[in-house]
Amino acid sequence: MPALFLGGVGRWARTADYLSVTLTLLLGADGAVDVLVMSQRERATDLAVLRATRWTTGELVRLTLYEGLGLALLGSLTGAAAGLATVLALGEGVFSGHLLPVAG
Repeated sequence: MPALFLGGVGRWARTADYLSVTLTLLLGADGAVDVLVMSQRERATDLAVLRATRWTTGELVRLTLYEGLGLALLGSLTGAAAGLATVLALGEGVFSGHLLPVAG
């Protein structure tokens, strides 16, 4: 009977992990969109000047998309480097399970 109980807890823990990751990704995406929207609002006059100097709407859209892609790439690389540095700083405990021992 205890094995059944622990199996159920494992499923709940896995579901909680997936929900946590999903929520984190959604919040991160929302933050990135907010940054891009604020950037566009702050640069409205700059974009109007570019439009007045015969930039097409397509060129302005590409400029915005490239800016967003660059921001996403920079954020991803920074996050990956920080995560790797954290794992290396913590050492082998992360992989061997010594950091968070589970009862049982």
